[in-house]
Amino acid sequence: MAESTRGSSAPRRTTRAAGGSGEEALDGGGGPIEKAFQLLDVLVDAPSGGTGVREISRRLSLPVSSVHRLLGTLLNADLVSRDEETRRYSVGPEAYRLAARITRGMRLSEFALPALRRLTAEFNETALLGVYLPQQGKMMFTDRVDGTHFLQYRIALLEPLSLVWGASGKAILAFLPPEVVDEILKNEGPSPATGARPPRRSELLAELDQIRSQGYVISHGEKIPNARGVAAPVFGASGVVGCLCVTSPVDRLPDDTVQKLSARVAEEATQVSELYGGLTSRS
Repeated sequence: MAESTRGSSAPRRTTRAAGGSGEEALDGGGGPIEKAFQLLDVLVDAPSGGTGVREISRRLSLPVSSVHRLLGTLLNADLVSRDEETRRYSVGPEAYRLAARITRGMRLSEFALPALRRLTAEFNETALLGVYLPQQGKMMFTDRVDGTHFLQYRIALLEPLSLVWGASGKAILAFLPPEVVDEILKNEGPSPATGARPPRRSELLAELDQIRSQGYVISHGEKIPNARGVAAPVFGASGVVGCLCVTSPVDRLPDDTVQKLSARVAEEATQVSELYGGLTSRS
């Protein structure tokens, strides 16, 4: 999510709601809608493990009871997620969906969609734009261009997906800081396609090093059974922001075509990064 300008969090006098309803604003000043946005703003800046109630209370100068009320409302709307083990809160899936809908057709999508169309026109396979979700340690697809084959994978959009499994996730994961990679791997579950356990840290780091070296990644049946994924990272000014990915049945494309596809995906991802203002050289 984009950074926002924040006002002072100093307490203000409690005021009556407009219209004479007698409904009082939350302690600390500002109505519940304003405070809900401020709470989401705190969560956007939170570390990957989320934020606790007391920290939110401190940041917003609100009583813990008021924070609990706000969180309850936002949880019901899926705008906030709660880790049942740590009891910490982070930005929820609905907030990411709303953000994706707001930005859809703007900036990254604007630059990526022509690249997706070119890849699909050239290889007649499904091409997708993936976006990194830093708060969840995941990614999601926001845009898709399908080929004309009778058999193809209809990939769902706006659903959080793993960074450890599949080409799309690994293309992003390879360019994240080591401590973030460790945290994501620690919380990773089995392969959605095969049920295999997550790779060992040493194995994953070696694979990510290779991805950084070659600039793209090819996967086979990690997220979807019998599917091949070819992906390359897309960068913004502050680092990796997503990926371009092409997916197809494993046995449909010959090896020489896969190599050509890999080079083209990397080429298009580099072009999108340049248009988006990212740094495409990672040393």
